[in-house]
Amino acid sequence: MYVGKIQNPIMVIVLSIVTCGIYAIYWLYTSLTELNKIAGKEVVNPILGAIIAPYGLYVLDKELVEIYKNEGIGEYKPNFILWIILTIVCGIGFYMAIYQLVGAFNKIWENRGATPPTAAA
Repeated sequence: MYVGKIQNPIMVIVLSIVTCGIYAIYWLYTSLTELNKIAGKEVVNPILGAIIAPYGLYVLDKELVEIYKNEGIGEYKPNFILWIILTIVCGIGFYMAIYQLVGAFNKIWENRGATPPTAAA
């Protein structure tokens, strides 16, 4: 069973801003790759999903509903429409999507036995 790395959502957002979105594209590509590994099949082409970000976010949001059911984690509520509205109205929808999706993946990894990284002493 594939277990990914637990990430800090704030750090993903900061790196995305500092790199003018380049890290966000990389993060979306890796998240879509992980989605395919969790599903055990190619749900989406990660390159296409990373280049066409709204499509990639839509697929992640839609597939997490099913993954949460299959993993027995609980319920994942889709947020894609909210992200689109927040992007149009005030420009923060993509960052909210990153924050929520990183949290959703972290919950999957914790359910599969991953441990959060420890803080340096």
